[in-house]
Amino acid sequence: MKAFVLAAGKGTRLRPLTYYIPKVLLPVGGKPILDYVIDNLTSSKEIDEVFVAVSEGMESVQNYLDHRKYQRHFNVKPIQVLSWETGGDLRLSLEQAKASESFVVCNGDVLTSINIDKFLRFHRKLTKSSGSMVTVALFEVKGKSAKRFGVAKTSGNLITAFKEKPEVYPNATALVNAGYYVFDKSILDQVDTYLPARVGKLEHTVLERLASERKLAGNILALPYWIDIGTIESYILAQSMILRREGLVPPVLAYE
Repeated sequence: MKAFVLAAGKGTRLRPLTYYIPKVLLPVGGKPILDYVIDNLTSSKEIDEVFVAVSEGMESVQNYLDHRKYQRHFNVKPIQVLSWETGGDLRLSLEQAKASESFVVCNGDVLTSINIDKFLRFHRKLTKSSGSMVTVALFEVKGKSAKRFGVAKTSGNLITAFKEKPEVYPNATALVNAGYYVFDKSILDQVDTYLPARVGKLEHTVLERLASERKLAGNILALPYWIDIGTIESYILAQSMILRREGLVPPVLAYE
């Protein structure tokens, strides 16, 4: 089974660190961000190919992967994309990897711990019973933090509405996007509809659209920690949090 790591961000808010080191290779607690993500994915018994979508620092990422131990056990390789946001870069990645079956996708700048095999079983059960095409990993945060995430409204296991970074959120708590997804292979038959070959966020073209069509499932998880590496401040905070494996560092909004 194939998995895709979306790591094409240029890391502009992490400069000067990212002038010479690709964001995905920045060390957190002595390990590159990429290692945490790939270790999470390759803990699955089903995933045997991992593709890392990068737009800059391709040679550095390739050199690093060539020397990592997991290269002996898993096919892990970078794919050159065009920094077309999450949706456009995923489309380019699918084409280069010649995807033809269901696949896993995750954000390359998020540190967390998810049982991928349980996630896959949940997805298949919901796809069979409800006809959903994509399953999103969700977790709960306080309502005041909701504007930093994609927020899901659910009915049972289906997501009935999805809003990326709402300006306001009135409720005390919110279910938000953890940045991990399972895509059913049926979406490949409609790839031009949901993942057009242009700049665009999959949060808009896939999640918001499928939620309105009642084809989006949500797997609510109790995550011990969730860390977004987006700024120098969050990067520094992550160094101590990753040792405890607990806590939340939410995304920083573009205008902050």
